[in-house]
Amino acid sequence: MPLLRAFDDSKGRGVCRTCGAPIWWMQLVSGKLHPFNEAKDSGTPVPAAADERRDGRRVLVIDAANSHFATCKDAKDWKKG
Repeated sequence: MPLLRAFDDSKGRGVCRTCGAPIWWMQLVSGKLHPFNEAKDSGTPVPAAADERRDGRRVLVIDAANSHFATCKDAKDWKKG
């Protein structure tokens, strides 16, 4: 599974509009906002595999399997094109 890189200081809580699951929105280094699953045991975003620095900001490296797009039962409704 690919890895996604998101800025740690961009986290914001949310709820999936279709399935109602708690999610965390984070800004990817590409600039796009992306939903990640909430860790069931801690209520925080899924743990990162590693972290890096970019322009002085901490970047979390997260397995794409933890993307809410990968696990939402309604993901097909969100696909573009």
